[in-house]
Amino acid sequence: MKRAAEAVQDESRRLRKPRTLLFGVTVLTSMDHSALNEVNVKLSPAKQVEQLALLAKKSGLDGVVCSGREIEIVRRACGKKFLIAVPGLRPAGSEKRDDQKRTLSISQAALLGADYFIVGRPVLEARDKVSAVKNLLMEVKRSE
Repeated sequence: MKRAAEAVQDESRRLRKPRTLLFGVTVLTSMDHSALNEVNVKLSPAKQVEQLALLAKKSGLDGVVCSGREIEIVRRACGKKFLIAVPGLRPAGSEKRDDQKRTLSISQAALLGADYFIVGRPVLEARDKVSAVKNLLMEVKRSE
C-alpha cells in the first residue's frame, strides 16, 4: 500500500495533475464473523476493519472501503479527514440483502458520515434506473 501511495504521488507530480485518491478495502460486506474465521481471521469484522484502516492510513492511503456499520470505528481510529467509501447500501426499508451480511440504508450511511456511497444492485436491478438513483439521492439529502 505504501508503494502504491508513493507511485500515485510520483505520477501526479510527473503529469502535473491532481493526485488520484487511493482507497484500501477492509472487510467485504458479504463477510461476517464466521466467514472471517473460514479464512483464518480470528478478529471480529469491526476489529479487523479497524486494524486494516489504521494500516491503510499509516501506508499513506486516502481512505478505505468498509461497511457502514464500521464508519464510526474508522472515524475514531483514523480521524475526520480519512475518507470512507461504503458499499452494500440499500434504499431505506429494503429487505433485500442478497449475499450482503453487513449492510445499511444509504440514509443511515449518510447520517454516520460516509464520504462516498457505493450502490450496485439497487440501481442495476431496478426497472427504472434513473428513478432508483434519484430516490437514493433524495434519501441522502433528507438525512443531511
